[in-house]
Amino acid sequence: MGIFDKIKKVKNFIGGGGATLQLIPGKTIFRATEDVKLKVVCHVKDLDLNIQSVYLKVKALEEVVIQQVERSHSRKVESETRKNDLRSSHQTFSTQIQLAPGQILKANQMYEWEASFRIPPHLNGTYRGYNAKHEWSVYVGLELTGNDPDSGWMNIEISK
Repeated sequence: MGIFDKIKKVKNFIGGGGATLQLIPGKTIFRATEDVKLKVVCHVKDLDLNIQSVYLKVKALEEVVIQQVERSHSRKVESETRKNDLRSSHQTFSTQIQLAPGQILKANQMYEWEASFRIPPHLNGTYRGYNAKHEWSVYVGLELTGNDPDSGWMNIEISK
């Protein structure tokens, strides 16, 4: 291994840049009564990657914003009233699913995996109201020593 390969290896270890990952949904809106199916595409850059697994994270987050609530603030001598937005959030669902076991991904190759999961029936689908929203997100990563390459979080639409 030459000096430039060693530099690339250190850069990939720290920054997770050894591969790019992309999530491709099977459709634009998923019904909560059916499996959510996604395709994972991985492009390995110029060095082999020894991974422990390929994993998918799924989460649902409910956020509430009550706009322009008056609040009194007291100081030693005076009091003042300000209007602020009140925010609250709650994660309603979270899971991690292993898509593939450990393996060596060869440099300059493309890999694909299928991901599938079901929304628990007691949970809300996607909604966006005036004061509240509930959104579902997915994320795929390669587990390896150092910083895991990942797709970043992607919102998906779940219809109830």
